[in-house]
Amino acid sequence: MRRIFFFIFLSLYTATIFAEKSDSIKIWGHVCDAFTMHGLIDGVQVELLDKDSVLLQRQQWSLEDRTESSFTIDALRGGTYIIRVSHPEYSSLTKKFTIRSSKREKRYSIGPLKLRRLPMNSQALDEVVIKATKIKFFTRGDTVIYNANAFNLAEGSMLDAMISQLPGARLERNGQLFVNGKKVESLLLNGKDFFKGDHSVLLDNLPAYTIEDIKVYNRLSELSQRLGQKVDDGDLVMDINLKKQYQVGWLGNVEAGGGTHDRWLGRVFLTRFTPQSRVSLYATANNTHENRKPGQDGEWLPSDIGNGTSTTEKGGIDYTISDKYGLFDLEGQLNAQHTDNDNISNQATEHFQQGKTTFGRNWSKGNSQTTELYTRHRMYFRLGPERSRNSINLTVTPELNFYRANGNNRYLQAEFRQDPTVIGSAGFLQEQLQSPAIQHTLLDSLLINRVRSEQLSHATKINGGAVANLSLSVPFTGGILGISAGFDAEHLTDERHDLYRLDYSSSESAAADNRRRYFNLPSDKKHAMASIEYSHGFDEKWEWMIMPHLDYNFTQTEQENSLYRLDLLEDMASAPLGSLPSTREALLSTLDISNSYLTDNRLHDVTLSLRGRYDHVEVRKGRRYSRLRFIWDPRITMQSEEWIFTGEEQSQSSRTVWLPGMRLELLRNTPGMKHQLELIADYSQKMPSMFQLMGLRFDSDPLNVEQGNPNLRRTGIYTLLFKHSSRPKNIGMISTHVTVNIYQNALATGQFYNPENGVRTYCPQNVNGNWNTNGSVWYVTPLGKQKRFNLEMQLENQYVHSVDLTSNNEDALIRSYVKTNYLKLPLSLEYSHDKLRVGVKASAAWNHAASEREGFQNVDAADITYGLFGHWNMPWGFTLATDLNYYTRYGYSNEQMNSRDWVWNAQLSKSFLKGKLILTAVGFDLLGQLSNITYSLNAQGSMETWKNVIPRYGMLRIAYRFSKKPEKK
Repeated sequence: MRRIFFFIFLSLYTATIFAEKSDSIKIWGHVCDAFTMHGLIDGVQVELLDKDSVLLQRQQWSLEDRTESSFTIDALRGGTYIIRVSHPEYSSLTKKFTIRSSKREKRYSIGPLKLRRLPMNSQALDEVVIKATKIKFFTRGDTVIYNANAFNLAEGSMLDAMISQLPGARLERNGQLFVNGKKVESLLLNGKDFFKGDHSVLLDNLPAYTIEDIKVYNRLSELSQRLGQKVDDGDLVMDINLKKQYQVGWLGNVEAGGGTHDRWLGRVFLTRFTPQSRVSLYATANNTHENRKPGQDGEWLPSDIGNGTSTTEKGGIDYTISDKYGLFDLEGQLNAQHTDNDNISNQATEHFQQGKTTFGRNWSKGNSQTTELYTRHRMYFRLGPERSRNSINLTVTPELNFYRANGNNRYLQAEFRQDPTVIGSAGFLQEQLQSPAIQHTLLDSLLINRVRSEQLSHATKINGGAVANLSLSVPFTGGILGISAGFDAEHLTDERHDLYRLDYSSSESAAADNRRRYFNLPSDKKHAMASIEYSHGFDEKWEWMIMPHLDYNFTQTEQENSLYRLDLLEDMASAPLGSLPSTREALLSTLDISNSYLTDNRLHDVTLSLRGRYDHVEVRKGRRYSRLRFIWDPRITMQSEEWIFTGEEQSQSSRTVWLPGMRLELLRNTPGMKHQLELIADYSQKMPSMFQLMGLRFDSDPLNVEQGNPNLRRTGIYTLLFKHSSRPKNIGMISTHVTVNIYQNALATGQFYNPENGVRTYCPQNVNGNWNTNGSVWYVTPLGKQKRFNLEMQLENQYVHSVDLTSNNEDALIRSYVKTNYLKLPLSLEYSHDKLRVGVKASAAWNHAASEREGFQNVDAADITYGLFGHWNMPWGFTLATDLNYYTRYGYSNEQMNSRDWVWNAQLSKSFLKGKLILTAVGFDLLGQLSNITYSLNAQGSMETWKNVIPRYGMLRIAYRFSKKPEKK
């Protein structure tokens, strides 16, 4: 460790010496339209001249190699210079400025350079070249740009349909986006956040015909924007850019539909654009529980269907306001949502006990309702003088959230000594177990225990807070100082009622256990934070850079866990579920003291990070040619924690611990930026909670007892990540990644199992030997002379070496090793030309689990999928879209899980009024075979789950879309 810090210090010291000898200074500026203040990129030429108008440097920009309108150039320290900016569509601008000699200043800002647009008849028109082949995507530096006009979409398609066709992009059911395996953090519209945190609004409501292109890039961080150059990776974003004719005015659409099985939907979307503002509102309601469309990509995996059936109503408003001169940016949103869910679930489980395996069956049916209100706003101010607006920046972000949930559920679960499939079907087994007394002799002999329960729950949560960030350039140092402070608070009320009935087979002597319980679980949480960061470059290009960072967080959590045994009161026997005793005294008399407590936890967390970076970029002919970057981030965290517990006994404890960490990153772009190689190594530590360390025992659930462990140690986590990506010309894109995670003293749940009555006692333990690795290779390429075919394939593999502890008695725990491997190979081939798009897909997934432990049954299960999808924009305004998939499952221990299902969806639409009005007939799951079956496995058991899904249905929908441009004056 000492050698590492010595090397870092020596490197920084050496860089400082060379930096101090440098006699140059970096000039920063920004080119924009004088009217709209929007940045200009394509066609800009910037020239630096001396005071006698002798040319010193020249920069020319194009969309092929730039994404930002700011620029940096070098000039000799001290003297008078001239900047000349030109563009084919604007009047040239010349500006004279003087740099004063300074030993410390590394940067000089000349502020925004505002160009005035020439009249249309004065602009030089470029020669028009028409090409028969439309390129779907190309790269510009680190940016991937998708040409929206190159994609063949069905009439009336929205943004989600286009994204599902983007090579390398994956759109998941929950709205999360991935490009080349990397998660997209934000979905932008014309460079601005749009309903931040909820991608579905833009995905479901923005018409595809309005889109010019889609850019995927790492957005500049605030630090990079202030410096005028990229000094870190920032967040990966997907930026949706509209065509010029839709960037000013009104844009909207409205849709309604009704179908069989009482399915319906309604949706309205409206947005207004000006050069400096945007306001959008939407409202939607449906009971289809489905946002995918037939014919898009053919991906209708049962595991992606979701849980149950639901009715959802939601709406919101989003706004952005930008000052014309860049003085401030305001943005915010208000969202409301109500959801009503009906869920049915059947589970078949296997519990791997030492020397034997037990089997479980679980059935549940319930309804849940949630209501949520959320608002968030961001106010960004540039407070610096006009010559250097970014020298002082202030950001304030307040937010407030309200959440309410109600639930009503019924559960039936049973555990068996042997596989209960010998008794009969799942339906027959459920019918027998629901009866008050079990009459089936074989069933009674296999049964260990049975639980029947009814539950009601009510929860309300309110939380809100604000964060302020201030950044400013430090005079005479060239560095940037960042200061942050914030607070938030949360109040939760959580009440649960249940009727719990536990009994055993007739061969067991244990009596039935019937309980009527009321849980009161309120909590209050307060959090405050402050941080300070200083960023300093040791040369004019900021190749050598340090970013020391100090964070402070204070969190106080007060929680109540009160359990009342209402079955102790005779007058509550016939009371409706959810009712309470008439007096507080009667309620307190039922308090289960051994399972009730109050906690007060106060945590002070201070982290010091000494992050630094070396980043050398070689530029040739105005473009990046190669790059070498090395980042180091040693850090130390001090946690001071106080814990107050009030239960049967009151105790108070405290601890102060130091948690070291280190992160190293190495990135290399080979000459010509043909390949990118990245290696990341990280080490961190995590402490067990003080609640676990108290060693307390809780048996509020008679079949699952929790026991603390005062001997737990901290966990060390080692992570190694390797990435490679390349974009060969005329071939496509290829990327690979491999991740390895190793856990030292991993926190595992030791399990003591009583085979007589099925009671499990869980106790956290430290174990070694847990590690996992995962890797993938992804490849996409166009095929054919006209690039009408597109091939995409991916190989994914995940291996988990899991170590756990289990015992069939109350003595020593025995290690349990399970080795699990999951291999998946998806493949797709698509043809697109003119008005036709068709494709085929196939996917094979293999799940293997093995253990040498006695009684463990090895698993070899496979899921194989074949599919066809496509759409055809036919004559007379008709469009046909369809997909057909065949899902097969093999090797599952429960024969009901080994299934073969056909899933077919189709859609026929007709456009009217020049495409403004669209009438659509949709059929979902036309063959009625759609199901939802999932499988999971760990060292303690396996679980196969079936959940209800929406029935097949047909629907007729009508949609109207419109746009209105402002009238010319």
